[in-house]
Amino acid sequence: MNIFLLDPSTRILEWRKFRLSLKDKTEIEQLEAVAKFWSNAPLQTYSIDYDNPSSWPTPWELIHEGGLCRTAIAYLMEQTLLMAGWSAERVQLNFIKDNELQDQMMVVMIDDKWVLNFSIGQVFNFDNHRDTSAVLLKYKTTENGHVEV
Repeated sequence: MNIFLLDPSTRILEWRKFRLSLKDKTEIEQLEAVAKFWSNAPLQTYSIDYDNPSSWPTPWELIHEGGLCRTAIAYLMEQTLLMAGWSAERVQLNFIKDNELQDQMMVVMIDDKWVLNFSIGQVFNFDNHRDTSAVLLKYKTTENGHVEV
């Protein structure tokens, strides 16, 4: 079942169920599950500004609205991990440029090693991409939102 085809309230409830289901998984299994869960989200060209986190809606607003860009999906992946109990010290949003793919994207970096949202539905080891990627922006989450670091 693709929860993103459901009505907005049900999507929000299903996201909560998904976050609760992560607690019995290993960390790598959690990352894989988060990558897979968000791979079903419908993509649109633009929904939030990658360089203006103070303008980002809450995760619940984004899920309620539906159409998501890759930046919004990275943000929602990050929020999923944080709400599932991951430490904010381990999780960071990075806007990167991959010179090999000639693409720019917001990714979730975990422990400065694991990356979500680099390729849809997969967990990547960033060590394999450090030579071809440049981190352009880094964001950490705080009680007052995201700040550039």
